[in-house]
Amino acid sequence: MFLTASNLVHYLIERDTVDINSLMDGQFMVIEAGRRNRNFKVFQKADLGLFVKQIKAIDPVENATLRREAECYRLAQQYVDWAALMPRFVDHDPARHCLTVGLLDAAENLTEFHWRLQQFPTPVGELLGDALGRFHQITSEQLVESVAHTFFPKRIPWIFAFHRDNNRVSEAVISLGEIVRENENLHLSMDRLRDQWQFSGVIHGDTKWDNCVVYMNASKQQCLKIVDWELVDFGDCAWDFGGVLHSYLAHWIAMMPFAETTNKEELIQGSNVMLMQMQPAMRAFWAAYSLTRNLDGSAQRDFLKRALDYVAARMLQTAFEYSYYASQMSEHVLMLVRISQTILSDPQTAAQELFGFEMENV
Repeated sequence: MFLTASNLVHYLIERDTVDINSLMDGQFMVIEAGRRNRNFKVFQKADLGLFVKQIKAIDPVENATLRREAECYRLAQQYVDWAALMPRFVDHDPARHCLTVGLLDAAENLTEFHWRLQQFPTPVGELLGDALGRFHQITSEQLVESVAHTFFPKRIPWIFAFHRDNNRVSEAVISLGEIVRENENLHLSMDRLRDQWQFSGVIHGDTKWDNCVVYMNASKQQCLKIVDWELVDFGDCAWDFGGVLHSYLAHWIAMMPFAETTNKEELIQGSNVMLMQMQPAMRAFWAAYSLTRNLDGSAQRDFLKRALDYVAARMLQTAFEYSYYASQMSEHVLMLVRISQTILSDPQTAAQELFGFEMENV
């Protein structure tokens, strides 16, 4: 049974996950919110809204990721502080490949939030750092080793091996692969990152602005939760941290006016005002995270160095995603590759000029 806006209510009644009183008094509404999956937002009485996710096709890979996300929600219920960082778990229906979680009232993801404001508030950076730091600290301290080794597949990010695959999904991807293979710094760095990957804790696996949601709680305080746990795994916590930093830089690059000049140095210099506006939030993110994780000294420097390497890898991953259906590489993709090279070539300078971090911390 594939869910639609018209049959969803019957499904929810069958699963006993809907408030019948909301139906009776007219406070029930369904909005389709599908992207990669078949998604629905269900509005009921206050704090009883639902978010329903169903895979679009019976695909073994998609089914496995949805099942892993559902198991992640179940596992998190055993750890109160971890569950508090996620939406409320409601139901998992393996027969119909559906996951239902609580809907946060008047929430927006950080991509929507930053596009709407065209500002990058420091308190949001702090919220991000504290939330991600608490997640990593909680799971590293409380999750027993036996569970970590049996539950998670322990996969290494595929982008590290991209240059070794003959990936020909589009002409733009073919061109991207050739650039990475021909650039010694890029392909040797990806090999190095694959070899140096650490299995240090439980990670979200796909941290980015899209998967971080801000909302106001009952006390009118701004709060943050992390969503879309399909790629949760046991891996390198610096990958999650780098994913957030990558979102800032990816937004900066997306806003560059490529039509106005062909001079890349001039383009970067002209866009530095936005980058400077982002840096206080990125510094706040790092300060809150390192404080929550109790990182200092050499541990702090090693972690940040790995995270910056992973920002560069995520840049290449985003370049691949932008190129998937394209006949040629766009100027945005070429800039993503350029910034990736810059970070890998000189992480100390990149730490200071791109992120506003002190050089001695790398």
